Amino acid sequence: MMIHTLKILTLSLLLNIAPAALPDDMSGAYAQACLSNAQANKAVSSGAAKSLAQVKGSATRGGGKIVSAKLCRQGGGFVYVISVLKSNGQVSNVTVRAN
Repeated sequence: MMIHTLKILTLSLLLNIAPAALPDDMSGAYAQACLSNAQANKAVSSGAAKSLAQVKGSATRGGGKIVSAKLCRQGGGFVYVISVLKSNGQVSNVTVRAN
């Protein structure tokens, strides 16, 4: 139980600093061009972007669990910036095309 609690606390800390840990080219996109939940729902329902369920396999290809995801504009399209908790307890940020 204690180890599980420590993993959750560590994950919480990592997720709070995740945008700063992204590479410079994605941190700007993450901070400035990510959509609100309502905007993301509209983009997905209109067919402009794939749903998270459709791209989930690409993000977790090496195993792991999605702990957060944001739909963002990049170039002329969309990408998901996804935080994945790996089985070893590490969190990695993955960028997946959404159109």
